[in-house]
Amino acid sequence: MELGSDRLRYGFVSYVAELLSNPRGAQRAYLEHLALTFFSVHALAMDPEGHRFRREYLSGRSLLVDSNVLIPLLSLSGTVQERMGMIVRTAREHGVPLVTTENFVDEVYRHGSWASHLVETHGAQSLEVLQAARGEGFKQNAFIDGFVLYSVDQHQLRFPSYLSVCVGGQEFTRANISDYLEKHFGIELIDSQEIASKRSDAFVDRDDTEEFIREQAEDSQVDKSDTRISAEAEAYVIVANWEVLRPGEEDSAAAVSWDIGLLSQGGFLNRIAHLGPRPINKKRRR
Repeated sequence: MELGSDRLRYGFVSYVAELLSNPRGAQRAYLEHLALTFFSVHALAMDPEGHRFRREYLSGRSLLVDSNVLIPLLSLSGTVQERMGMIVRTAREHGVPLVTTENFVDEVYRHGSWASHLVETHGAQSLEVLQAARGEGFKQNAFIDGFVLYSVDQHQLRFPSYLSVCVGGQEFTRANISDYLEKHFGIELIDSQEIASKRSDAFVDRDDTEEFIREQAEDSQVDKSDTRISAEAEAYVIVANWEVLRPGEEDSAAAVSWDIGLLSQGGFLNRIAHLGPRPINKKRRR
């Protein structure tokens, strides 16, 4: 795109400078997501240092995929979706096992169901839908954002049909979301009950972690739903207790690597790892 006048060019540069130096609301969230995504892409494949990163960090490691990666991954359109797809494809190409949880899948389903209800209530062409797509007045919804962009090419596509396309033409259900993630992206479900069966205090860790997350969210004035709190607590317990799932020498199952990391657009679980009731690499609190 060419800008025809000096005044227009100056206005555009001023706008970009203001956006980068003083982002607001949805702009800040979008820039943070782009920054994290670009880092992940470079670390995995596109930067020369990525080779060392893969060798030292990803070798022998699985990745637990957060719902804030799964949602844009399934949303069909947009820059974030393309980047997430590139990250997942690169991880698979380098043999990194990818797993997720039922709670993360449930968040994906709830995200899509909320979007469907909004569109049904106000109409696909409504101001409310556009606001949800842009994160204005609503928390930005990636499925609605993807629907708006996807509909530019697929003009008369209704929202339920769009959600069906997001999961390979199936009905948008939890089971079909899980099935599509495994078949199309190689992301398998992991059952936290397996950890609980081998470590009796895993549920205590989960409950204590849920309470810690709730207190931290309230102190930081961060809006976290009970669903999100439960999903983060479960994910943290899986990461913190992953060693109980490590295969023995006689077990060569590739789906269970010796260590695990979290693929997420957020950093809240890092706070839990350092300050929570069950810090990683520290003695366990009884």
